[in-house]
Amino acid sequence: MQNGDLAIRQTRLGPSPKKDLAIIDLKPLHAEPKRCSSKSPSPQSSPVTGPAFIFRLPQELLVSIIELAIFEPNDRHGCSDCSFTPNAKCAKALSRTCWRISHIAQPMLFHTIAFEGTPSMVPPKKGVIRLHLALRQNPSLRQHCRRFSIGVSDATTLRPQDWAIAKDLAKWLTRVRCLKCYGGFEKPNKDTWRLIQSLMQKSEDLRHWRLTREGWGLYLQHVLNVPTPKLKKLELHGISELKAHSLQLDPKLFRTASFTSLAISDYGETPQSTALLIQWPAQLEHFKFGSFYNNPWMMDYPMFQSWLSIHSKSLKTIDIGYLSRNGGENKHLFDATLFPNLESLTLSRWQMGYPGELTPFTAESANFLGPKLKFFGWSFHIYDQHSESWSDFGEKEEAWLQELGEHAIARKAALKTVKIGFRPDYWARVGRDEYPWDRMDKIRDELLRPNRMDLVYSTPIISKEQWLKGMEAPNPYALNETQYEEQSESESDIEPWGQTPPGVHGGDIRDYFSLPRNTGS
Repeated sequence: MQNGDLAIRQTRLGPSPKKDLAIIDLKPLHAEPKRCSSKSPSPQSSPVTGPAFIFRLPQELLVSIIELAIFEPNDRHGCSDCSFTPNAKCAKALSRTCWRISHIAQPMLFHTIAFEGTPSMVPPKKGVIRLHLALRQNPSLRQHCRRFSIGVSDATTLRPQDWAIAKDLAKWLTRVRCLKCYGGFEKPNKDTWRLIQSLMQKSEDLRHWRLTREGWGLYLQHVLNVPTPKLKKLELHGISELKAHSLQLDPKLFRTASFTSLAISDYGETPQSTALLIQWPAQLEHFKFGSFYNNPWMMDYPMFQSWLSIHSKSLKTIDIGYLSRNGGENKHLFDATLFPNLESLTLSRWQMGYPGELTPFTAESANFLGPKLKFFGWSFHIYDQHSESWSDFGEKEEAWLQELGEHAIARKAALKTVKIGFRPDYWARVGRDEYPWDRMDKIRDELLRPNRMDLVYSTPIISKEQWLKGMEAPNPYALNETQYEEQSESESDIEPWGQTPPGVHGGDIRDYFSLPRNTGS
């Protein structure tokens, strides 16, 4: 080092004079003081031959490198804007390195604005107030938000001033592409829907909208009344049945909505309302309907097959959970031969028989092997306080898969992959004399792979070796006291949780499938 300057040695892998791989020194460089630009040094400093190597890169390449460092995978089932989220610690650290990197990294902090946990936007928590202040002082940061999550408390009596910050954010964040709305639908909810309307009007680039209830009061009618001119993906969680009157859809709105992906879960509406909702979009490419939880109405796979037929040429993926046991009568599976471009179909094992029973695979069952169907998912998942049982995948399920594979081979079907969604209760393994995944491996190795197909399944809760040795696998749900204390919020930040989410409590949800069901007229 000379005259107090910091010498930098930069190297690369390259050929030595003897043609061996060696570490080669690049041209000696000196770090520039303070700023990361290529401006000439002051006369008092030593001569600088150039800035550090990374700052010779073009701006767009440097931005890509910093994006790779900051953004982490988040939700693979969401849209492109919510599939990654910034690591705040990494972004803040990079923001402190130098002027040039700071101007790239700092705006990335505002890509995702979300406050997880209890509804925190209305009324605003401390973090929301700090965010509001930062965006008010530096308006240029507002344009960088692409993913915005807003939570409104159902359990708190809201005052007019509680909405002030949320209203400002709705005006400021005009480039949001992914919007999540949680809560605020119970009791008088006019302010919630006014806020949503304002967000929709300002966010002209909105592509993905997810609505989730906290209590009750989330109705389809309100959703249909919101204009969504460029929306591509709509997710609805916790729709309640509107009992005052039936759902109304203006005939002019039939087949007009722009979204091509529709996902529904924890759904309480009637068959008639469901049919109307499916007729709203101009065309659907992806449809997902989660398993029943509180819905008393009778729906089955043939009904969905009929409703979705208007999108038969455009649908590429369909995923339908367990419903109302087909009313105990209709045992037909989904006929994918009517959907010429369908590539992926996921159905529930519990729509094919009670626990311990399974409707045999028949030639009619094989109709879910559509002309372009490459992926079939068989889900054993239970969406309740209880997961699937260790014994739910047994001899009958193995035989069903065997028949599926043989029919696919005989038909020369396009099927390439079968996925088993099976993750039984960890504690139920005790005393079991069979390892369920052995049956899946047998079908995969002896039937599917020799015929250019594959079978995959959820990661087993315990390895075969651990199971054979009777070893205790780490409990994935254990939470020690230290972790709990670290995750707890301070009392000043905690908002009331509100009512316990409504539902059936106690017992296996599959035991309720045989209850009498209402039927739609």
